[in-house]
Amino acid sequence: MTQDEFLEIKRVAIAEFKEAQFESAHEKFSELAKTEWAGARDWENLGTACFELGELKAAIAAMERARSLDPTRDEPEIYLGICHLLSGDFAKGWPAYQRVAALSRKTMDLPPKFQWKGETQLAGQTMILVDEQGFGDTVHFVRYAQPLVRAGANVVLDVSSPLRTLLAHNPQLGQMGEPKTALNPRYWSRLLALPALLGIRSGLLENRVPYISAPPGPIPDAVSDQSGLKIGVVWQGNPNHDRDFLRSIDLSKFSVIFKDCPATFFHLHHESAADEFHALDSAQELVDLSSSINDFADMARIIAQLDLVISVDSAPAHLAGAMGKPVWLLLPWMPDWRWGLEGETTPWYPTMQLFRQRERGNWDEVLARVAKSLQRWG
Repeated sequence: MTQDEFLEIKRVAIAEFKEAQFESAHEKFSELAKTEWAGARDWENLGTACFELGELKAAIAAMERARSLDPTRDEPEIYLGICHLLSGDFAKGWPAYQRVAALSRKTMDLPPKFQWKGETQLAGQTMILVDEQGFGDTVHFVRYAQPLVRAGANVVLDVSSPLRTLLAHNPQLGQMGEPKTALNPRYWSRLLALPALLGIRSGLLENRVPYISAPPGPIPDAVSDQSGLKIGVVWQGNPNHDRDFLRSIDLSKFSVIFKDCPATFFHLHHESAADEFHALDSAQELVDLSSSINDFADMARIIAQLDLVISVDSAPAHLAGAMGKPVWLLLPWMPDWRWGLEGETTPWYPTMQLFRQRERGNWDEVLARVAKSLQRWG
């Protein structure tokens, strides 16, 4: 293979990977890794393809090879953490996964000498907790503010604006603020670093729910005036997420659960999903609440009125789980690390049921199972 051939095969393999043609991409990445031109990024490409195929041991080996070729790159360490967490090895997974948190720009102006390293004398000390990933990650990991509050720390949450009103209503998680407004902070930490620092293991997940409740406020008439079974639906995650093309579902596929179910279904998306919603057959009676949802406080008030939330892997699913509401989570064949590789339940949220793809990319079969479960539920 010439270097020009190497580059052309690499270009095609990357394009195939982006189109979810993982088997073909994996074959090409494997071929490239055997050549003299293979570098750290080529081994990373092979590792990610192995990961999407569910070959975790091979993914770990490829990422370890990438790390050895270029120890300065973050991606191999992050994927190693994800692989270990996905397989349930928290002891190895959390330290490596901290590299995700370390990429945060929000903490660049905080002094390294005050970064919390797990010190136990917290009574009376002010600690700033900073979010840095998606809204779902914040809802998921903010639970770990609770042991710090119980230890006597004055916890100050620095979170994104759409979450501030909601979390301010939950003082068991700390008080709302920003680093510049915290008085004499003794420590700071990224939320995603807390599990490693707290020594979280599979049996100690701080999974008592609810740990978030909805603040008082108006409820849309479309919800409060409805009687009978009320179900919220989320078909799309954050479109900027690297794997959103694998976890989001075409709304039209949900028609199988809308028909023959004596329930009112509510659309829990923001305005960004309005185009797809309005293209849906109106006979399916999916009630649009997007104009009533300006932040997560609004969403929490609506979820509190629902009997069930059916969602792809998304922030609303995390919120419903954190509120202790029944949630049916629809997962791709290779899910996010926190959902593991098997099972219909998750230790993170006791009221959540997992519906996994049994065949890569086949959402029709998943939604058919959901429809059957709905017939027996409620």
